[in-house]
Amino acid sequence: MTAREVLELIQQAKDERAGKLDLSDRNLTEIPPEIPQLTSLQSLDLISNQIREIPEALARLTSLLVLF
Repeated sequence: MTAREVLELIQQAKDERAGKLDLSDRNLTEIPPEIPQLTSLQSLDLISNQIREIPEALARLTSLLVLF
């Protein structure tokens, strides 16, 4: 999956005020900076990526209950 496709998934989740976003197995090396804009997000799946750090900005996701 390309970076553009990941951004499209994030934008779709934002537009739909989605409660869940699955970005598992997308070869990500960092959490996209757009993620903290998803204020309705309750579940974020980042399994099987190469992410080493969780940015402080994720603290803005006050509805987030599950982080994989």
